Amino acid sequence: MLLFGNFDVYDLPCNPETPVDQVVETIKENIDAGVDAVWPGSDLWPDIKPENMRAIVDTVHHYGRKPSPAVGRIDA
Repeated sequence: MLLFGNFDVYDLPCNPETPVDQVVETIKENIDAGVDAVWPGSDLWPDIKPENMRAIVDTVHHYGRKPSPAVGRIDA
């Protein structure tokens, strides 16, 4: 089974009040919880704050784990 961890789509990448360090901490919490993929809780909003979206991507690349054994075993 694959587990997709969700983050708040408005607060994390879109809210102009959300600092980058909060974004990094939230994404690290998703990763530390053992998700197979960091995933938004719903569709991404068009008014994404670029530095927060970049922080999400960079944090996943830096702290993300290798795929779980379930990846690659799922038949399409």
